[in-house]
Amino acid sequence: MSEYKTIFGKAVKALASDPTDAGAEGQIWYNTTTGSFRTVLATGAWSSGAPLSETRSELNGAGTQTAALAAGGDPGAAPAVTTATEEYNGTGWATGGAMPAGKHAAASGGTQTAAFITGGYPTGAANNLTYEYDGSTWTAGGNLGTARRGFNGCGILTAGLAVGGFFDPPGVAQTLTEEYNGSAWTSGGALNTAIVNSAVIGTQTAGLSAMGFSSTLPGNVSTSEEYNGSAWSSGGTGNSAKSARGGSGLQTAAIVFGGGIPYVSETELYDGSAWTTSPASMGTARSAFASAQSATQPTALAAGGATPSRTAITEEYNFSASVVTAAAWSSGGAVNTARYGTAGAGTQTAALIAGGFPNPVTAATETYDGTSWTEVGDLTTARMYIGGSGTQTAALATGGDQYPTPRYSVLVEEYNGTSWSEQNDLPTQNKNMGTCGTQTATLSFGGSTPAATNVTNLYDGTNWTNTGHNLNTSRFSLRGAGTSTAALANGGSPVLSTTEEYDGSSWTSVNSSISGFDAHSSAGTQSAAAMFGGLPGPTVTTNHYDGTTWSSAPNLGTGRYYASLGPIGTQSSALFASGNTGTVTPATEEFTGETTALNYKTITTS
Repeated sequence: MSEYKTIFGKAVKALASDPTDAGAEGQIWYNTTTGSFRTVLATGAWSSGAPLSETRSELNGAGTQTAALAAGGDPGAAPAVTTATEEYNGTGWATGGAMPAGKHAAASGGTQTAAFITGGYPTGAANNLTYEYDGSTWTAGGNLGTARRGFNGCGILTAGLAVGGFFDPPGVAQTLTEEYNGSAWTSGGALNTAIVNSAVIGTQTAGLSAMGFSSTLPGNVSTSEEYNGSAWSSGGTGNSAKSARGGSGLQTAAIVFGGGIPYVSETELYDGSAWTTSPASMGTARSAFASAQSATQPTALAAGGATPSRTAITEEYNFSASVVTAAAWSSGGAVNTARYGTAGAGTQTAALIAGGFPNPVTAATETYDGTSWTEVGDLTTARMYIGGSGTQTAALATGGDQYPTPRYSVLVEEYNGTSWSEQNDLPTQNKNMGTCGTQTATLSFGGSTPAATNVTNLYDGTNWTNTGHNLNTSRFSLRGAGTSTAALANGGSPVLSTTEEYDGSSWTSVNSSISGFDAHSSAGTQSAAAMFGGLPGPTVTTNHYDGTTWSSAPNLGTGRYYASLGPIGTQSSALFASGNTGTVTPATEEFTGETTALNYKTITTS
């Protein structure tokens, strides 16, 4: 019998701890601490991604897993079609250019910066219109030879395919194939089986049409066909007869997933001759979603679709030696006194909230250690809608509402880790403002005086100064992130997406957040910020900002508004404590960014 070293060229090493580099894949070692033989194995798995900003089905996709496009679709509300485009960067969705007119049940292909979408229907009948995308703008392309819907495409902008579908009338499956050269569509070889809503994968000269619905057979089919640039021939038979599946990859290395009806979460892999069912299933069974057709087989992306209700869910498929744990909000320890409109400060594992309204207003202060909340010294003066900044042991509580009177406060207090002490007042009474920074360098901007204001005030640890650097938009119920010289202001009443950056001398309007926010909470810095919760709703929405672009992020478990008014934590490690769901809640949620770890396995004799 051959020895392991002879086969693999390496001996089995004895290690006190498991190796952490990906080069350990396939190697075997003996862990002297656990007393076991260990290895790292590559596996396929689906994980959750950030949701689309707009819930919809029958939308179209293009691109790769880390540079994807989702366009059009049926959001359910009148007129049951959308022009919306969203772009995915592997972490979240950002708003792209709107199509000239809405489409759903269309065919698409290409990349995030060079895509096409064709056919489909914006009303009750199929059309032949083609739009081309350059990464920011959609423009008209060449018309399809035959208007149709319920079909899919693949390839690139200058060498695309559109396969099968219905046309109206008579509303039966077709064998049509058309090829696109970037300006005009021409007839290609006919399918052997008329098909609707098949998964179409690959290139113009090496395409694959997998599964789908055939009204001539009739019903869902498990067959597939391969295209060589001129004619279709029979391919391998799949293990599941479904239509409206997602797909990506190449003719010789394809992946299809999901589908209906009934809705399934199955994943199948194709090697150019045979289909195998992957042990990895999607987290949510669904059909009629966008997929990144240009993704290679070890990766895939599914966004939106029908479950049967329309959804915004995004999922990613990866085959690797690493286990991906998706970014997500999870439950933390409950606060001792449920309230809303608190001052907030600190980090996810060293946070502070103070004041708020449980009826009447409270002076209660609590600190968080990443697991549980502890009551500490009270504010000197009870109030709500207080601006918060600083750290758990060096916090600042600014302004607020001393309900029932006075409703607009000038009070400022500092916390030293044990007790609060009153400091010099704000220049002007204010509540529900944006704040950020440290105890000795806090920026306060906007708020209600009671009129909405654009004034920016700076605290230096002793005195407040009106900087004279006004926000471009007067507003209250906005939130901040960052420092006194690199701040971000977002949202405000009534449900604004307005965003501004501050450099220590002036405010500049920048890209608006995807969602409008009002009475929300925040975390992070000017170039890595998070905004979450608030109104309308209460909402579960989370948006992330990278200093230029806003993108969607995983939703909160429970929507609420008027939680902490000061930023707590970072973009990848945020905290959301207490707040109002319609009733005041003590719940806490913690956000953890995406993590990866090697897929360790213990070798046994069983």
